[in-house]
Amino acid sequence: MADIESFIKGEQPEIELRADIGPLIGRLETKLKAAGVTGRRGEPEKKLEYAVRLMIELGLGLRASDIHLSPHIREDGRGNIGMLRYRIDGILHPEAEIDPRLLPAITGRWKTVAGCNPTETSAPQNGRSLLNVRGEELDLRISFHPSVLGESITARILSSKQVIQALSLDRIGYARSDLDRILKALKAPAGMIIVSGPAGCGKTTNLYASVRQIAGPGLKVMSVEDPVEFLLPWVVQARIREEFTFPAAIRSFLRSDPDVIMIGEIRDYQTLALAQQAALTGHLVLTTLHAGNAAGALKRLVDIGSDPLIVRDAASLILAQRLVRRLCVHCSIEAAPTPDSLTAAERIAREGGVNWKELPKKFRKAVGCPKCYLGFRGRTVIAETLEMTPEVGRLLLEGAPAEEIERAAVGQGMITFAADGMRRAAAGETTIEEVLLTLALK
Repeated sequence: MADIESFIKGEQPEIELRADIGPLIGRLETKLKAAGVTGRRGEPEKKLEYAVRLMIELGLGLRASDIHLSPHIREDGRGNIGMLRYRIDGILHPEAEIDPRLLPAITGRWKTVAGCNPTETSAPQNGRSLLNVRGEELDLRISFHPSVLGESITARILSSKQVIQALSLDRIGYARSDLDRILKALKAPAGMIIVSGPAGCGKTTNLYASVRQIAGPGLKVMSVEDPVEFLLPWVVQARIREEFTFPAAIRSFLRSDPDVIMIGEIRDYQTLALAQQAALTGHLVLTTLHAGNAAGALKRLVDIGSDPLIVRDAASLILAQRLVRRLCVHCSIEAAPTPDSLTAAERIAREGGVNWKELPKKFRKAVGCPKCYLGFRGRTVIAETLEMTPEVGRLLLEGAPAEEIERAAVGQGMITFAADGMRRAAAGETTIEEVLLTLALK
């Protein structure tokens, strides 16, 4: 009767638990205490809701970007297990095993939090929840995916506090020379600024920080995104839909008297051509592209179908970047790298435009402490900025390979992101091994 009355009132019915959830709650509370989060966090008598809230709070306490909850077969093949994992500084960390009998109820509660249909278990669902956790505003983007063992949950954690701190070019961590080139390109009245790199390297963060740098009452700034991640002041933001594609949005923008246009991503020739048209007709255009490095991004534009002459005239700055983990300032210690690591670092630095011999060497290594767990805390950017100089433009028109364009850019002062990483390792901000792992060279 109580469940019926709750349903009539618009409340969710009580979900029956098929196993004791107490041990999971105990593990989560212990993990939270170890992460330095203490005090009462909810209403323990509502055990299911409390457990899900603890999962979210632990994600915040661990500085995680994503929460992953999914069923897996045990390594010995003897039954299934639920795994709760958190992505911290780009690395996925297992934090708790969950009795698989609890997973349907926990998944149902997560769906309620996300505003999804708890009874739909065979189709993907996407939801969102805005929560205040310990005085911090969180925006959770939650996805549910069916699998042969049950549903998998992924929750992206966006903290308003962390977003505000991150959306500043000064705080992202660019080297002074790269930051100066970015700011110079942003001050230009027209041109195309392209941020390149793989997924998860901070391209969108750069776009938002760049737009935030210049947006104000004196400029009309318009953006089209998939999806809109954050709302920015003084920016007209739109998300793409089936009938409102990137090309359709750019055409509409060009009839709306914009000064600056932000395009979430260049995915096809039509989008690229319209973006170039905007840049060549007096608009500043900011966008992203999947490419391995800055020189490769220029060649990628040609591969998509653009005339090299138009690429040369439209593009003003190509930025390529990666994210590397920062050593924890509380526990890292001085340590000499291995001879092989030093040899690799010197070669990469020298080829990338850094005078390795003149660099001060303050090498450190990760240790691990209660503040960081594995010796790293947070990430910073390693980047390269390629300006469209006459020499780079000439090589592009001649069809030179990306490697030759990169060498020319290095000769004109560009530091490759690989060399930037080794420069930061020498300064003790990260390690040579971490840079090599990020570059997929180890």
